[in-house]
Amino acid sequence: MMMLSPLKFNSNSQYSFKSQNNVIAFRGEIKSADNPLAIQDQFISSDSKSKTVTILGSSRDADSIKGSVAKAFDIARTLVNRGYNVLTGCGDKGIMGAAYKGASSAEKDPEAPEHNLAVLVNPLWGDEDTKHCKVISKAAASEADRIENGFLKASNSFLVFPGGACSIQEASTLIAKNKYRPKNAPPLKIMLVGKDYYRGLKQQYEDMEKAGILGGKAEDLFTVVDPEDVLKEFPDLQH
Repeated sequence: MMMLSPLKFNSNSQYSFKSQNNVIAFRGEIKSADNPLAIQDQFISSDSKSKTVTILGSSRDADSIKGSVAKAFDIARTLVNRGYNVLTGCGDKGIMGAAYKGASSAEKDPEAPEHNLAVLVNPLWGDEDTKHCKVISKAAASEADRIENGFLKASNSFLVFPGGACSIQEASTLIAKNKYRPKNAPPLKIMLVGKDYYRGLKQQYEDMEKAGILGGKAEDLFTVVDPEDVLKEFPDLQH
């Protein structure tokens, strides 16, 4: 898999990373304790976070998830049409690619995206299409950094579709963050999309609840739904 050149810093607080075909640049403050990836201010406001939906899942194409891939495209497209932002890692394949492309397809001008948002990871994987999304921060140093200091800083709603080991880790990280969020922080809306796929993980949390070691109710931390039920939780913001 091709990896691209690492992040470079300029003296005028612009950081950029280059591929063979283009340069992706983001201008802003280098770093702060509360905003390590220097996400643009407009995307960490409470209003923006309330209408930004992060979509996670497999970055690979597989026959077993074709149905979920198609649903991810439709859901992302509908969310943008309803006035939401869709935040992804800007991948090209699988759930990630479908969500990205669905959001892009709903933009009034795909060449000047407003709602198809992305947080990248450094070094790049090489399949990112940064032309049709708005990169809202500097690149994360790892996938864990992207979740902790990227997606969680810019979004209150998360759709976790089927995926591999990283998707299970992402789901568990989000659930833990919801459990141990600051007292005054609003709860995260975490939806694990695919009742069959996430049956085992749901059962594990319910077992912890029954054993008295979860410290609360599993249903207060996340829900497990099928794709057909996702959009019921996101009313149209345009009306």
